[in-house]
Amino acid sequence: MQLIRVAFVIVIFHKSLCHPDGAPASNCENMAPSHGMLPQTGPSPYKIKIAKEYYMPGENVRVSIESSSDDIKGYLIQARQVGTNAAIGTFATLPANGKYVNCGNSKGAITHSDRLAVKTINFDWVPPSSLAENVLFYATVVKDFSTFWVKLQSPQLSKKKMPTSTQPPSTTVQENVPRTSQSMPTAHPETNSTSISMMKGKSTSKPMMKGNSTSKSMTNPTSGPKPTAKKTCKPVDPNCNGAKLNQYNFLVLFLIGFIQTFWQM
Repeated sequence: MQLIRVAFVIVIFHKSLCHPDGAPASNCENMAPSHGMLPQTGPSPYKIKIAKEYYMPGENVRVSIESSSDDIKGYLIQARQVGTNAAIGTFATLPANGKYVNCGNSKGAITHSDRLAVKTINFDWVPPSSLAENVLFYATVVKDFSTFWVKLQSPQLSKKKMPTSTQPPSTTVQENVPRTSQSMPTAHPETNSTSISMMKGKSTSKPMMKGNSTSKSMTNPTSGPKPTAKKTCKPVDPNCNGAKLNQYNFLVLFLIGFIQTFWQM
């Protein structure tokens, strides 16, 4: 009877040390469960995997604890900047039977809230907006009361570098096109040049002939000024210089004829 009582007390003590409701905030730095046992140092059946090798501010990173053989009975997971011991970032959502632990911030770590028996657990981690250094995920995974691995590491996560544009800056080349000044045609009284008024939409040509698409003055574009006919003077025209000259000639001839007739007599 006494042996049964001792065994019962041992079982109660064992269950009280297992923390079936997860790790407390006091374990944030060392991440070791309070089982009173040393962690395993050999190969672990559990792996900490990340969906991608880089992170971007404001973009979630999928992290998982996986095993192909042994069940996960308990865990504690957090992210740390490489070379530091403080948890950074936040976890966006909780998995089934999980709860937040205040490590660095109220959502800086996650642990189990009840006993588990699963082989895979997924998490979504959100990096700080000001973070620029590489990150590692650390997890403590419990197989049973006396068998657990502390601070298993994920592959290293680096900040994604945005590609820089190698395209040279565009330059606007302005071609120097010489400007040609267009002078308005000067109206000349001796020619039929188009007057300035035609530039304003008014026509100075004669009315269009019926049935023709161009004015009468435009029918022969090659025609120039017509040659002036030689003016002949009549003797009776007092305004004609030639008429006066003919009168003088007539008088001279009359006198010469009169003198010749008189001389022959």
